[in-house]
Amino acid sequence: MYAVRLLPQEYLQIRNTARRSKMTLIVLIASVAVFAAALIITGLIRASLHREYEALKTSNEMMMQRIESLKPVESMQNEINTLKQKVSQALKICPDWDLYIPALGNAIPPNIFLTKLTARYADGKSNVALNGRAPDQGAIYTMIAYIENVPGVSHVTCSRATEDTSSGNIEFELNIQLNTISGAQTEGNEQ
Repeated sequence: MYAVRLLPQEYLQIRNTARRSKMTLIVLIASVAVFAAALIITGLIRASLHREYEALKTSNEMMMQRIESLKPVESMQNEINTLKQKVSQALKICPDWDLYIPALGNAIPPNIFLTKLTARYADGKSNVALNGRAPDQGAIYTMIAYIENVPGVSHVTCSRATEDTSSGNIEFELNIQLNTISGAQTEGNEQ
């Protein structure tokens, strides 16, 4: 079978042209709708980002004000750090008395009686002064020998040794110079 068209050719062309125009118009309207939707969505995203930016800007200004208010605390912290450093340096050169004093006490013979112990650290020098009574000069010399064997002791001198006529004992004063190295291991001689 054959298809027969009774409509004139011009009418078919007009109808096809109208269909194409209609399709082109639909595609154009759809494109405009998509473009408009993209613009609206972009505007909404931009507005949201602008609100977030303003919130961050306000938060940043508040944070800067808070930082400015803490400037005095920063200067105090710097002073504390400086003082800590000075204390740390002082502790490095000051002798460890907790180690030296017991070691010196262990170096004293049992027949010697101490009346006074003075420990000093000044101008980078540390020394200990021992005052006491001994039965004779030999006990003092023995004690000096024991004290000289204490680690960290650099020099021992007897600045005074006088005989007490009422008791017969010798009153003495020893000056002991110590090394200024902190944490020196001191082990006294057991008597």
